[in-house]
Amino acid sequence: MEKTFVQQLLNAIKQFFFSLFYLLFIIPFGCWKKAMIRLNENSENSSLSIDKIQTRWPFLTWLKRIFFAFFIDGVTFISYFIGVLIALYGLFTQGFGSFIFILIGTYYFPPMLAVFRDFVVIMLLPFQKFLSWSAKPAQQLDLDVHNHTPEK
Repeated sequence: MEKTFVQQLLNAIKQFFFSLFYLLFIIPFGCWKKAMIRLNENSENSSLSIDKIQTRWPFLTWLKRIFFAFFIDGVTFISYFIGVLIALYGLFTQGFGSFIFILIGTYYFPPMLAVFRDFVVIMLLPFQKFLSWSAKPAQQLDLDVHNHTPEK
């Protein structure tokens, strides 16, 4: 059975407001919650220990893990606690408007940091591809080497 125009319009409006509500109120807390879960998993797995890294470049791998697995997730996790303290300070020094503005900024900080993190990860992909390529044995590399002999 085909829906009428009015039913389609109402469904579209309903979906728009649901998506807007989800974007504005659910995603920021979800980003914060995922950072908390990743920090907990890193703690349980001891993945930040350089002794457990078995790659060809352990220090670079450790730097990548400390930056992405600890620093960004740690800042995301602690941002809500620090943001509330800064907002309270703003309430007593600047007024109620400052308090609300800081709380809103604090609430939307985790998705902004997640976008930054994803952007940096995408920027690092060519280097990761090169490192994985250079780790292959010479027989498996796709090298286009031609022996040129000088003509007589």
